[in-house]
Amino acid sequence: MAKEIYDATRFPVTGEELMKFNTYINAGNFDVFDIKLSEHFMLSEFVKTKYYQKCNYFPRLQVFHNIKKGVDFVLEPLRQFMRKPIIITSGYRTLVTNAAVGGKPSSQHTKGCAADIRLTPYASAGDFRLMREHIQKSLPFDQMLTSEKGCWLHVSWTYKDYCAEGRRQMIIGYYD
Repeated sequence: MAKEIYDATRFPVTGEELMKFNTYINAGNFDVFDIKLSEHFMLSEFVKTKYYQKCNYFPRLQVFHNIKKGVDFVLEPLRQFMRKPIIITSGYRTLVTNAAVGGKPSSQHTKGCAADIRLTPYASAGDFRLMREHIQKSLPFDQMLTSEKGCWLHVSWTYKDYCAEGRRQMIIGYYD
């Protein structure tokens, strides 16, 4: 059986598609149905964590729309600029999953407005610096947290239209 993929780049997602997605991920089955968010990102990437729990589903359509804004205005433009895969290590989290990973209760991950990302394992320190600088100079982010020597970072966006009115807060060394 081929994996069914709903293309959210061409058609708006409704509650029906989201319920179908939730049904499959709640059963731990990512291989049957997924939702394409952009040329390079799928919705399943935002719920997979090493702390995955069955309750890590999307409770509201608004969470989906928040993720889609982040993909459209931050992650996909970053992926196209870098010309290298961007791996989401943690995206949307329910409050239970967020607590399991030690996240703050007010984390933007719980609103669908954040992603922890890294480049491929073969990326250089220069690639990582370039990624960080491009986000800072060219993309509408709210917050970027990373370590000085790290190869991954936390980037968040606002739920406002076009990710506007972000704090543009950047803290290098946050995880050191």
